[in-house]
Amino acid sequence: MRQRLLYILTIGFCLIINFSSFAQAISSDELFKQALDETNINKNYPRAIALAQSALAISPDYTDIRLLLGRIYVLSGRDEEGIAEYSKVLAKHAGNMEALNALFNLSVRLGRNDDALKYADAIERAGSSGEIRVKKADLLKTMGRYDEAVWIAGSLLTNNPVDTNFIYLYKDIRFSEGKYLMSKGDTAKALLSYEDILRVDPADTVARNLAININLERKDYHSAGKLIDSGLNFYTNNASIFTKKLSLLQLEGDMREAYLLADSLVKANTSTSQIVAIRDETFLLSRQNRIGLSTSVTMFDQPERNPWALYSLFYMRQEKGISMLGRINYADRVNRKGYQFELEAYPKHGKTYSFVNLAFSDSFVFPKIKFSYSYFFPLSKSWESEIGIRYLNADSDFKGFTGAVGKYFNKYWANIKTFQTASNGKLVGSYIFTNRYYFNDNSDDYLTAIAGYGFSPEDVARNFDFLDRVTLESLRFTLGYQKTVLRRGILGLFGTWNKQEYTPGKTRNEFDVSVSFQHKF
Repeated sequence: MRQRLLYILTIGFCLIINFSSFAQAISSDELFKQALDETNINKNYPRAIALAQSALAISPDYTDIRLLLGRIYVLSGRDEEGIAEYSKVLAKHAGNMEALNALFNLSVRLGRNDDALKYADAIERAGSSGEIRVKKADLLKTMGRYDEAVWIAGSLLTNNPVDTNFIYLYKDIRFSEGKYLMSKGDTAKALLSYEDILRVDPADTVARNLAININLERKDYHSAGKLIDSGLNFYTNNASIFTKKLSLLQLEGDMREAYLLADSLVKANTSTSQIVAIRDETFLLSRQNRIGLSTSVTMFDQPERNPWALYSLFYMRQEKGISMLGRINYADRVNRKGYQFELEAYPKHGKTYSFVNLAFSDSFVFPKIKFSYSYFFPLSKSWESEIGIRYLNADSDFKGFTGAVGKYFNKYWANIKTFQTASNGKLVGSYIFTNRYYFNDNSDDYLTAIAGYGFSPEDVARNFDFLDRVTLESLRFTLGYQKTVLRRGILGLFGTWNKQEYTPGKTRNEFDVSVSFQHKF
């Protein structure tokens, strides 16, 4: 009887133990299910956390429950606790994709890029290299490691050349790279980034515009022109690319072509207000021919001296690389009359240009020979300098050199110039300060004020008399006004006061009044 009772108790104890274990297993799964419902259906994250923690207390190695707990923490804004739970999963299962992806996304969101890159590499090693390579390339772009990002995106694109997602990724990285390089002032490398985008997608007008702008800024007009011409078919709004074309033509100095193109766009009703403005602006600038007439009278405060008169007629032709001018001057002064014939040119040499003038006369009222040459070169975007020589011949020679520097201040232009020559074993100099205010973008419209000291070989009213003036003192001031009238005409009015030493210790006042009119056609 006693043995039978012991047997029954033993069997009962075993049944209790087995039932308890079974109930415990059911409890973990049931808690897991309840935690899922609270998370996904009820959105009751505190309750879901409590259920998941209870389930893990029963089954601490239950991976799915720990992954769920990590996700609930993140949904609750408790990122660090979520990271801790996912890290526990990886400690036991290094290749768990859910934990790796979660930690990658968390690291990216929190700006922990080095950690994110570590998890991306782990995901690739675990055998999932598709989507993560796209994310890794984007991450490397964010980190400024553009070469690595481009290599990944490029390899994806090579294997799938028509995949629009890979095309977008590659372009996005190149755009970011270009923007960064532009911020550093490295326009040459930025240009390579934008050109590479066009290699992948020739229809990308944003990259094309950026590449065109860089070439225009670098004055590489040939490359800018190729980009413009090859991109005409890719723009839904042709006015946009034609505006670039017009800007290029203006920068190249081809005002005639700029005007003709702008005028044709206006007539075809494919223009914008900017194109209309360019047409109006280039109308006068595109006039390649110019004819002009001027007259100047010099009066003295000495009654015994008769006024001097000077008349000039000129014709000018402007071409893309050079402007040429022919002028005939007639003078009536010091009781004598005569003619002078001049040839003048302004040849361009890339970013620089020259001034050349040659004149002949057989009359006393002009130098027999006059020769001038100056070379102009920029010092910066707003500074310009000049060096040159001057030669006059009458009964003797005047040989001198000149130097000048000028600067633009928005609509103002200031210039300081000197002429130096040797006379009687010493250096004699003159100095001229010119200030000019432009009313608009037209270089023919301005107000000018000039102050000068000493003899100037460029003073056409007096340079015939250089033998008597070169070593004597003079002080002069000029005010002038020039303005476009009747669209193609240019009217100029100038007045000069010159205090001239005519013999050592004695001076007189000389007054010049001149009027000029030019017509462009």
